[in-house]
Amino acid sequence: MPKNTDMRQYKRVKENINVKIDIIENRTPSIRFEVGKTGDISASGVLFRYHKPIEIGKAINIAFLSPNSFELFNLDAFVVRVEITLDNQYDIGVSFDNITEEDQKRLNYYLTYL
Repeated sequence: MPKNTDMRQYKRVKENINVKIDIIENRTPSIRFEVGKTGDISASGVLFRYHKPIEIGKAINIAFLSPNSFELFNLDAFVVRVEITLDNQYDIGVSFDNITEEDQKRLNYYLTYL
């Protein structure tokens, strides 16, 4: 019997959503934000395409409309993965930091019904 090797707790959905990224410096958000596009999203994190690398471990704030709704999620996260793409962009993987259980459930609900 094959073993399930995907240990993810939440459903991960390939969805192309605009995200607003604000890199946190010295525990405060910058006054300038930039935009990226998600490659996939779950209730625990996001993979998004960005025009420059962000240091692994760096704290960011990420904001996006949840899929198929008008609900805004504004979450703190930290960078866990950075990979250069064939078109010289960067896939940035982030894990949400201090996300409330309620926000996790709401986001997972939207992702489940895509």
